[in-house]
Amino acid sequence: AEVLPGNTGTNTSVTWAGPWTIQNTTAITVENEAALLVSGNIAGGAVGANIERNGTGTMTLTGNNTYFGALTLREGLTVITTNSALGGAGGGGTLVAGGATLRITNGITVTDEAVTLSGSATNPAVLELLSGNTTFGGQFNAVGTQGGEATILTDGTASLTITGTLAGDAAIDKNGTGSLIIAGTTNNTNTG
Repeated sequence: AEVLPGNTGTNTSVTWAGPWTIQNTTAITVENEAALLVSGNIAGGAVGANIERNGTGTMTLTGNNTYFGALTLREGLTVITTNSALGGAGGGGTLVAGGATLRITNGITVTDEAVTLSGSATNPAVLELLSGNTTFGGQFNAVGTQGGEATILTDGTASLTITGTLAGDAAIDKNGTGSLIIAGTTNNTNTG
């Protein structure tokens, strides 16, 4: 699927409200000023049925998704608003690549999803929280190359609590006036 900006230079906004079943790796490209809102539920039982998110536009996921494949955010801004927006529990995990941003607009609880921020010092992967109290219960990885860096931005009074294992080899750069709480009961292995 590809969403392009309008020919007149104005923003193009597309809403996908119906259910969507992932059978194999699916690429979604949202270009430049375009925006894609996926409000329908995304399903798919195969672990290899992955979603590759490309383009510098904005994609928003608001459904209660149950697919088990991996979600890779290569570029642009991806916004999530529900506990299961990133997929079903125990699935393939979510990777935020350098130059991409994953934004959480309100407090949510992600219980069993591995999240990886994978960037470099000059092109970090970004996790941004706008408001509310968010908890990640799965493994949280910060990985990178050439002095890799993961940026966590907690705006205002937003907070992020990580109760799973904190792993990886990249530094974590915490910005914003909100809170970052590392509260896992297992030994963290991050060496950044």
